[in-house]
Amino acid sequence: MKDLLTSVINIGIDESVPVYEAKIVQIQNQLGCITLLLLSVFVMFFCVVKMPMGVVFNVVMIAHILVSFVLNYHKKFILSRFLAIILSYLVLGSAGVLFGDQSGYHFGILLVLVLPILYFRERKYRIITYALITVIGLLTFYIFKDKVPLFQLPNYMEEIKLAMFICCSALLVAYSTSSDSINKMYEERNIELVDKLTHRNEELANFSYTTSHDLKQPLRTILNFVGLLKQSFTKKENSEEILHLNFIENAGQRLDNLINALLNHSILGKSDKNDRFNCTVLVENVLTDLQQQINENEAIVKVNKLPTIVGCRDEIRIVFQNLISNAIKFKRKKHKPVVEISYKDHPLFWQFDVKDNGQGIGKASQKKIFGIFQRGFSQKEIKGTGIGLANCKKIVEYHKGEIWVKSEENKGSVFSFTIEKKPI
Repeated sequence: MKDLLTSVINIGIDESVPVYEAKIVQIQNQLGCITLLLLSVFVMFFCVVKMPMGVVFNVVMIAHILVSFVLNYHKKFILSRFLAIILSYLVLGSAGVLFGDQSGYHFGILLVLVLPILYFRERKYRIITYALITVIGLLTFYIFKDKVPLFQLPNYMEEIKLAMFICCSALLVAYSTSSDSINKMYEERNIELVDKLTHRNEELANFSYTTSHDLKQPLRTILNFVGLLKQSFTKKENSEEILHLNFIENAGQRLDNLINALLNHSILGKSDKNDRFNCTVLVENVLTDLQQQINENEAIVKVNKLPTIVGCRDEIRIVFQNLISNAIKFKRKKHKPVVEISYKDHPLFWQFDVKDNGQGIGKASQKKIFGIFQRGFSQKEIKGTGIGLANCKKIVEYHKGEIWVKSEENKGSVFSFTIEKKPI
C-alpha cells in the first residue's frame, strides 16, 4: 500500500524533472489523492449523489483528480496547475453551496489562495491564477448568495471545521516535509552523474593530451623536410617554389602553436597546489613579462592595490596575463592602450576587473569568446590561437568562480572574474 501511494504521489516525476519542479508536482499529486479520498467518502455515504448540486460536486472532484494525475503524467505541468487550482476552488465553493458556512470551506479557500505561490515561480502565472480565481469566486457568490444550503450538517461540525483547518495547515507544511523520497532519488542520481562526468572528463583530457602529443611528431617531420626543400630550392633560385614552401611552413607553425595550446589547455585545473600570494605582486611580475608588448604599443597599465588570496598561483597568473595581453593587443587604431586592474571584496569571493579602452566586442561575439578556438576577431586582424580566454574560463571555474565581459564596440571592455575565498 505504501509503495502504491508513493508511486501515485510521484506521477510525472523522473530524472529529467528539476528538484524544485518535482516537489511542486508531488504536492499537487497529494492534493489529487485527498480529492480522491473525499470523493470516495461522499459516494460511500450517499451524502450528495441524490442532489443535482451533489452530482456537480462529484463531477468537479473527478475532473480535479484527472487533471492532477493525467496532465502531470504527460508533463503538462503549467496547464495542470492552472486547472487544478481553479477546480480546487470550485470543489470548495460547491461544498459551501451544499453545506453552507458550517462546512468550513473558507479554511480550504485559504489554502487555494496560497497554491499559486507554491506552484508558480514566475509572477505572471500567479497574477493570472489570482485573476481567474477572483472571477470564478465573484460568479459563484452572485449565483448562490441567496440560496439556502442544500444539506444541513449536524451541530458537531465545529469540531470537524477545526479538523479541516488543521488539515489545511498540514498541507502547507507538506511542501517542505513530504519530498524526502525525491531528495534521496536526486541525491543518488547526482552522485551517479558526477561520477560519470568525472570519468568522461578524465577520458577527454587524456584523449586531448595523447592526440595532441602524437600529432607533434609527424608535424615536426613535415617542417624538417620543408626546411630541407627550401635549402635545396634556394640554391636553384626557384622563387615560386620557395613561396609555396613558405606557405606550408607558416601553416605548419600555426598548427604547432595550436597543438601546444591544446596540450596546455588539457592539463589546466589538475594542480591541487594552493598557495597564499599577493595579487599585486603577481600582476607586477606579469607586467615584467609583457614589457616588450607594453613598450611596442606604448600602453599604460594601472594596477590598483590588489588583495592576498589563496589559489593556484601559476594558473591565476595565466588569467591575468591573458586578459592584460588581450587588452593591449585589441587596441583601437590611433589610440594608446590604457588598462586598469582593480578588485571588489564580496563576502564569499574576490572579483577582479581588467578594464581597457580598446576595440570592444560585439554582443554576438561576447557569447562565444570563452569557447575553445573561438575568436571575436578574424585571424587576419589579430594573431593568436583563440584559446586564451578558454584557458581563463577553465582556470576560473576550477577556482569555483565565474568569468564574463561587459563591452561595447569602440568603447572598450571590462573583463571580470571571481575567485572563491578560502581561509588564508
